[in-house]
Amino acid sequence: MTYDNIEDAKVNPAKYSINGNGYLLVELPDEGIPVGLTETFYQLQLAGLTPILTHPERNATLQRNPDRMKNWIRGGLLVQVTAGSVIGRFGRLAQALASRMLADHWVHIIATDAHNVSSRPPKMRQATDAIEEMYGAETARRLCIENPRRIFYGKPLGEQPEPIGIYGDLQPKKSWFDKLLRR
Repeated sequence: MTYDNIEDAKVNPAKYSINGNGYLLVELPDEGIPVGLTETFYQLQLAGLTPILTHPERNATLQRNPDRMKNWIRGGLLVQVTAGSVIGRFGRLAQALASRMLADHWVHIIATDAHNVSSRPPKMRQATDAIEEMYGAETARRLCIENPRRIFYGKPLGEQPEPIGIYGDLQPKKSWFDKLLRR
């Protein structure tokens, strides 16, 4: 997320996207959120890229205030959660936020974020099994197989469950008179 990379990605989207097909992984630091990130997501989308926020459940700022993701998701950002977070490998805060996001349909992809096969191995089978147990086989298949496959091949994700709590706060506030009349 350096300025030079962002500018180059806008000019050369295939260079930075998964399999050259328009989906771009965006990783945040462990703490904090870069200033202007919402605008950056918008600019990347104007350039034809679909940003995928990787492991937001592990960012301390988002752990404290996950609602900061709402506008990004409304704007078309996709969310990728780490398999290890689903099963508790990255601590209880990451697991709790991953669970909340899964329950609220904020997650589009589960990924390994594996770095090797010894100290940080892939945990997809365990995560897939946990998601299947909590949310059903269809959800596990969508998040762990179908959506990642579509992204790799540059296809649209298709029908996804409506995220909970993302659009609800856009409704106009009811006046005391409307409440009185139950409208």
